Amino acid sequence: MCPLFCPPALGRVFYPLLPGLLAPRALSVRLDIYNTYSTPHCLVVKGRALERKSTDVPLTIADSWWTNLKRTWHALESDEITDLDLLITCEGMETAVTTDSEGLFRAEIKPHTPLSPGCYPVSVRLRPPSFHQSSAAEGHIFVYPVDETTWGVVSDIDDTILETQVTRRRNMLKGLLFSNGLTARPIPGMAAVYQALAQQGFGFHYLSGSPINLHQRLRAFLKHQAFPDGSMDLRHWGLGPDTDAILSSSTYKLKRLQKLFQCFPHRQFLLIGDSGEKDSEIYLTLQQAFPRQVLGIAIHWVGDLAPPQNTEIFYFRQAAELQDFIKTLNIRQKHPA
Repeated sequence: MCPLFCPPALGRVFYPLLPGLLAPRALSVRLDIYNTYSTPHCLVVKGRALERKSTDVPLTIADSWWTNLKRTWHALESDEITDLDLLITCEGMETAVTTDSEGLFRAEIKPHTPLSPGCYPVSVRLRPPSFHQSSAAEGHIFVYPVDETTWGVVSDIDDTILETQVTRRRNMLKGLLFSNGLTARPIPGMAAVYQALAQQGFGFHYLSGSPINLHQRLRAFLKHQAFPDGSMDLRHWGLGPDTDAILSSSTYKLKRLQKLFQCFPHRQFLLIGDSGEKDSEIYLTLQQAFPRQVLGIAIHWVGDLAPPQNTEIFYFRQAAELQDFIKTLNIRQKHPA
């Protein structure tokens, strides 16, 4: 009797097929690069490798609710690709990196000479030769000086610039599941306010408690609605040492902002958030810890009642009110972003 208890005739047919059945499966890979901030001496590149889904196609405003639902589900229920060898290219420098158990990759690139402040393109592709297939992905690194005074905006996303209705869970889920980055609704007038700040020399740091799985969706939203480009921090949900707390968005945001403030001790920030979560408490904590780096705190009030009285926080309902508040900050001189 042949091994596996197969008749000899069946074994002669089956065994030649084993190598193909046991061989690793070639995958179609989707590579994401997250926009990051860096210093002139060290460029930080972060991203993720995921298995490409049938919904990884260009967005359109006319996409049906069913297409959007499938796309959102595939984004949240992503299949990470581990131990994947990649090649990062930035400013003529190439760096090899391998994805971890969550499909994430991170690299620190030390340029031969310090880079000037500005926005630098970065790309990632499969390291040849590769068994898998993928197109190169592109992103940006925003380089800021560490020893000069510069200006920045820290902006929440949900209910600050993107209409999410976090306090109304049913409406929030409906908007998430049945829309896409092109059809998601912005807070009226906020893009124009942010563009005006960008023209004054402000750089942008977007921070959200949304999962990193929604990275492509949020980048598409920012681009389509003409918000200034900038670095983006999203939450990596999990329980491991390199993950962010699942239940505490406040802890996650505070840790990320403390790191940002410490990285650029001379950078001054305008902090913009909303009242749907705990942005005001987080921003006040930062102001106490870094009083010289906070230009002002502005909170989009989404409650039905009148906002509380607080001399340290400016509450606004309309973007025009935020624009008037910014004028009171006496920002006269243009600084590099």
